[in-house]
Amino acid sequence: MKTQILDVIIDAITGPRINWHRTWNTTQAQNFITKKPYRGYNSYLNYIGTYFLTYKQVTDLGGKVKKGAKGLPVVYALMVDKKDTKPGDVTRDKDFLGHRYYTVFEQSDISGIDFPAPENSTISPLQTLTDYMTREKIPLELGEPAYSPSRDVLYMPALWHFSNDSDYNAVLAHECIHSTGHESRTNRHNKKESFTNHKFWSPSYAKEELVAELGAVLLTGNKVSENSIAYIQSWIQSLKKENQKQDIIDAFQLAQKAHDFITGKTFA
Repeated sequence: MKTQILDVIIDAITGPRINWHRTWNTTQAQNFITKKPYRGYNSYLNYIGTYFLTYKQVTDLGGKVKKGAKGLPVVYALMVDKKDTKPGDVTRDKDFLGHRYYTVFEQSDISGIDFPAPENSTISPLQTLTDYMTREKIPLELGEPAYSPSRDVLYMPALWHFSNDSDYNAVLAHECIHSTGHESRTNRHNKKESFTNHKFWSPSYAKEELVAELGAVLLTGNKVSENSIAYIQSWIQSLKKENQKQDIIDAFQLAQKAHDFITGKTFA
């Protein structure tokens, strides 16, 4: 089932099966009944929609799953209260037993249930990014779009170089996601396969580019353009085939973590 989830994520990036269009809102992809946002492996649902239900939840609410609709896999860790501890054991409240898998359907594949429109954000993506740069004391200098880990500086062309504000915001968000990997933030760049220590087009460099682009979509909520999808696909080609699926799911998780750091969101 884990392979199934990874296959769905790859389809979301490389194929027409999943519609990536998503408007900017404050609501993450979540179960409509529990209101809990999807995290970890399941964060790819952020790129598909907002509200999801299992088949049983749909029928319990008096709705129907549309004919031909394909469910999406969700995984969660099965934990139980820790019963016995021995001297010298690391203290833990829960023991991990394994993963449980189930299928959910996106709201557009469900009829007979009234889903509320997601609450629109009153804070613009640019304001979010500006607040982040101010909070983290990251300078913004003129130049080709880039982030310098050694200087901890962002570079961007002037706004008038872009055809519209949305394009500017998307590129700035991409570079801001790169900056979250600094050792003073998520410390992503200092891990074994560091983005800063590898050559252009190397697998580790490609993985970081996936993190930045996926994170930028979460931050701006722009409709994912064909150009953006082509950009993502080009970097996927640089991943090692034997590690490709795991690298992609890691990129989703790291993008979510970077997004949460920029927006200041915390989760239990």
